[in-house]
Amino acid sequence: MQLIITRCGDVLHLEQQRSRARMVVSREIDPPSLTNVRASRGESTLPGTILGMKLYRPPLPQGHIPRPRLIELLDRSNCRLAVISAPAGFGKSTLAIEWLQRLSETHRVAWLSLDERDNNLQRFLTYLVHAFGRCLDEGASEASLEQLSVHQAHQPLSFESVLTPLLEELWQLKQPLVLALDDYHVINREAVHQCMHFLFDHLPPNVRLLLTSRYQMGVAISKLRLNRQLAEIGQEELRFTHEEIESYLLGEGFNGLTSGDISLVERRSEGWITGLRLFVMALSRESDPCQHIRALKGTEQFIANYLLEEVFVRLGREVQEFLLDTALLDSFSAKLCDAVGHRQNSLELLELLRSKGVFLVPLNHEGTWYRYHHLFAEFLQEQSVQRGNLRTTLVWERASRWFHERGQMPQAVDYALRANDVDGASRLVQGLSEEQLLAEQNLSQLLSWRAELPEQLITGRPRLVVIYSWALALSCQLAEAERLLATLSKFGEKEHAFYRGQELAIRAVILRGRSDLKGAEESAQAALEQLPPESYGARIIALSVLCNCHLSRGQIEPARDYNRMSVEEAQRSGHSLFELLMCFDQASLMMDRGHLDIAVRHIDEHTKRIYCDADTTSLGRLYMLKGFALWKQQNLDEAESWARRGIPIAERARDVSVVLGYTVRILIYRNRKDIGAAFNMLAEVERLMNLWDIPQVFYLAWLTVLKCDLWIYQGKLEQARGWLERLVELYDSEQVWPPPYLHFLPGLTKLIYCRLLLADGNPQGAAEVAAVSADKYRRQQLYNYQGVALLYEAAARNLAGQVTEAQERLREALELLEGSGMIYPFRELGDAIVAPLQQLGENEFARRMLAMICAKAPSSPEKESAENRLLEINRQLNEPISKREMAVLKLIASGLSNQQIADKLFISLHTVKTHARRINNKLEVRSRTQAAAKARELGLV
Repeated sequence: MQLIITRCGDVLHLEQQRSRARMVVSREIDPPSLTNVRASRGESTLPGTILGMKLYRPPLPQGHIPRPRLIELLDRSNCRLAVISAPAGFGKSTLAIEWLQRLSETHRVAWLSLDERDNNLQRFLTYLVHAFGRCLDEGASEASLEQLSVHQAHQPLSFESVLTPLLEELWQLKQPLVLALDDYHVINREAVHQCMHFLFDHLPPNVRLLLTSRYQMGVAISKLRLNRQLAEIGQEELRFTHEEIESYLLGEGFNGLTSGDISLVERRSEGWITGLRLFVMALSRESDPCQHIRALKGTEQFIANYLLEEVFVRLGREVQEFLLDTALLDSFSAKLCDAVGHRQNSLELLELLRSKGVFLVPLNHEGTWYRYHHLFAEFLQEQSVQRGNLRTTLVWERASRWFHERGQMPQAVDYALRANDVDGASRLVQGLSEEQLLAEQNLSQLLSWRAELPEQLITGRPRLVVIYSWALALSCQLAEAERLLATLSKFGEKEHAFYRGQELAIRAVILRGRSDLKGAEESAQAALEQLPPESYGARIIALSVLCNCHLSRGQIEPARDYNRMSVEEAQRSGHSLFELLMCFDQASLMMDRGHLDIAVRHIDEHTKRIYCDADTTSLGRLYMLKGFALWKQQNLDEAESWARRGIPIAERARDVSVVLGYTVRILIYRNRKDIGAAFNMLAEVERLMNLWDIPQVFYLAWLTVLKCDLWIYQGKLEQARGWLERLVELYDSEQVWPPPYLHFLPGLTKLIYCRLLLADGNPQGAAEVAAVSADKYRRQQLYNYQGVALLYEAAARNLAGQVTEAQERLREALELLEGSGMIYPFRELGDAIVAPLQQLGENEFARRMLAMICAKAPSSPEKESAENRLLEINRQLNEPISKREMAVLKLIASGLSNQQIADKLFISLHTVKTHARRINNKLEVRSRTQAAAKARELGLV
């Protein structure tokens, strides 16, 4: 028995050609909020939590025989990848469990059981990240989970973007780690194999993988073995030897067997451990086991079927029926078995099977949930076919009902669909409360069910049409929502009239999304007239649409009136999540009036008072809005912290308001003069919007305005000018309105346009633009924005030599802004506002703002010169170099290796390579040497 060593990076290519799809007995519905499960090491798993079951490493089976010779082979290999391959029942998983149990004293170990549904790349990556996450510090896998949470099923998934942050964490891990992937043979999708290729190629040396597979990894691998990076244990190594079979049979109490008897068992079983166990179970019923062994007939190739059928037939009718029923379930507990079989003794039957140590695999630490060994499950499922479809359907229907009674909707829908119970599945989905849907606005689960349900089922039931029209409209799938909503008209007049109010409210959301404020207001008003008081969810959304329409126009008083009405409606409903949802509008109004401190306190009071799940969509929105308020106060660290908390929640819920959180982070990067990082984040959010298929009306103008802001900072004024002039003209014409969560965008666009004119040496033009804005905000009673516009006008008029006018505007601005906590416009204007502030030395607020602007961190002339040089070079490059990339570039130019750079900067080797690749792209070179030469040529180093 020789341990074969080969290169791990190419093995998956060979495996994928040998993979086969196992018998598929179910349609896939993933568990709810899969990425939200926090399964920590040692924590018991809830029965319904499939994630915990897949990550649970089973214990060694009862009567386990140690395999020291195989453990020694694995220990001695010291390879990054070990593969155990053999047909079913040869003890692959048991050997893996034994090895990991031994390593757990010195290594971090994790386990992942694979099944056919893991051919879905997103599902595979989700479980893979969670499995690694159990071996890492808390929160270390969050970045990878965030990447997964934003992906939509109909869009290609980049496994590189998911695995890269995880690999960075693994490279920082000092302790050795081993992850076992059990039953890798079920993987037959090219995308998953490519994902594993990428993982292998980038694993750190202290991380090892163990794969078990029913099939060999291919025959043409002799060349690959030369690299000695794969430990391979096959069927021959796994076979029980004569001595091991003798030890096993003696341990089971068969003391009278001769050497010839043992040889006969060895020859018939071919060292197949599961066959031996089943055979021992059959022999235990015989009065003369030795005589029964000698009577064995049949060829070796049929020994497996013989042993299974021999055992199954001898188990008795009751146990047979129990096995055939429960083999149709993915996993089961005693109570579920009672329900599907209409019996009361399932616990005793499970104990009987468990005591034999043959059939059951425990799925949680408490030993309450199980599945069958795959080999035995397949045999039982084949036997179930002989009973006919009627019993199979009945089992699935009962399972669906059992899960539904316990509120476990995904499993209930799954089994209903397996049973082809379209009516049952539709009833389950139709049983959802619109109010709960509208309050939580976590749309991921509902949209995933839509992909599983037949289209005719949805369009054939008006309630399903309404539920999914809401989900599509709130997730900004406007065209699809409108198409589905139109199918309501085919139902009878009575039914259509019943849903008319819901239809109008949904249409209001669609029209607001398309910037048709007039149409949205008309639909929302009509919805309020049609909707009964008990439809409070739709009424609250309609009132929120009306509030937002007026907010976008700057009509503050009507917006406040509608917000007050929506809050009262939410309070009458008794549903606290609606209060949380309306808090966003309330706080936005407070911020528009210049009451930043009050808005922050209001958000804090609501988020502390109202209990809700940590991933509630409304909570994410409020965190991001709080971050925006703190940015206006220039509390950058805290602002970034709250934006970071809100963004993942919004991404998991597929909430387009995530753009607000990204706005905060991009503005902070710009404040910190890290323009490269700001552009990188803009690219990331643009990719996210494309993945979600969000219409451009929701984000294109926002992206453009922020890009223009960054271009101005880089001195690329002409690049910014055309876009800003066009956007200012569009917003002034009121032909286009900002997206719902960025109602302040027109005002922000005007201010950035003023900065462009100031940077371009046109202070008079800037003063005129600012004056018009200030007058408009005055008429709208938006005193906060009026104060900012007056501040810009004061700076512009001072630069234009109109000192008296500048002083007048500055006094008005200070009066409006003092007490609001509004700091950012002073910092944005910087030196341009210093002279006017100096001339108002008697004003305490002016003195504080002047001190804030002038309080620059001490910097050496050399450092200032380097920063100015980087800024100048970045203006010439198509893509700017970030400060972190600059630090890496300097160390590359000094001759340090990638590993030395990683050690010096306290980052992973993978991160260094990523920075180096980006540097090469930005400098348009191909190697480290060329990058260093180009940097010297440009004067960067």
